[in-house]
Amino acid sequence: MTERKFQRKTNSKPIRKLFLIVCEGKETEPNYFEFFRTIGHQLGTANIEIIPNAGVGITVVKEAQKRKTEAFDQIWCVFDRDLKQENNNQQNFNEAIQTAIKNGLHLAISNDSFELWYLLHYEYYESKTHRSRLNQMLKTRLGNKYQKNAPDMYAKLLDKQKQAIKFAKKLWSSYDQHINDETLKYNQNPSTTVYQLVEALNQIIFDPLKRIIKDLLTCHNPNNQKELLSYREQLKKNVVSSELQKHLEGNLPLIYEYAIDELKNATNTDKFPQSCPYTLEQVLDLKWFPKQFQD
Repeated sequence: MTERKFQRKTNSKPIRKLFLIVCEGKETEPNYFEFFRTIGHQLGTANIEIIPNAGVGITVVKEAQKRKTEAFDQIWCVFDRDLKQENNNQQNFNEAIQTAIKNGLHLAISNDSFELWYLLHYEYYESKTHRSRLNQMLKTRLGNKYQKNAPDMYAKLLDKQKQAIKFAKKLWSSYDQHINDETLKYNQNPSTTVYQLVEALNQIIFDPLKRIIKDLLTCHNPNNQKELLSYREQLKKNVVSSELQKHLEGNLPLIYEYAIDELKNATNTDKFPQSCPYTLEQVLDLKWFPKQFQD
């Protein structure tokens, strides 16, 4: 396999991305994504507006559609399948999907409920189920009663987020073998595309951390040292609380995975450690460099 030399633009000025997340739920989904909003603000990488309690899927999409003229980089619609026979539920659900796709809106849909995303942090689950069953299973996994509107689910599940993304991707792609229609795919129980929103947020919010890791891994290139210092200074300035540092530590394995995936594509080589060889302290230390920098 031929190895390509990795080069990157030297402009390291941070760009704050704008996200709009329109949620069906009043508290469960907004509470979870509030952690992303706070971290993005503290790191200076993202401005995230969250609209709670926007109604059922079709009204969520219509609310998002109203905001399309504003300068958001990404607009996401978050809602559940929640199968009911009344009020043209099936028709409205399909219409919501089709309208969102037509208007370039992103979808984070869970079938049957958002709690499936939580459960996938613990195990791969592929049996058709109802939200009441999911809530009961979460009680068992959490070791205590699951509180639907708990404000700290992001923090509780952070160390398992990488696994949840893996399981959600596997579940979503499992329908590709026999379903070509995207609307029909969203109708499959169980399924969730919340992982797509989580990954989009992670990629933007933790971009400086990812860039530092990429520079450390390609430290044979002296041009990366200036950029490395710039991003380290940016993070050091913004990481002022122990809670934020905890979130960075919890996300380090996942961000490392994003970093090496990009490097593999850019260099056409996979000669990188499978797990992150650096501690967060080393990543943020302005004076610490791998041995290759010193040689």
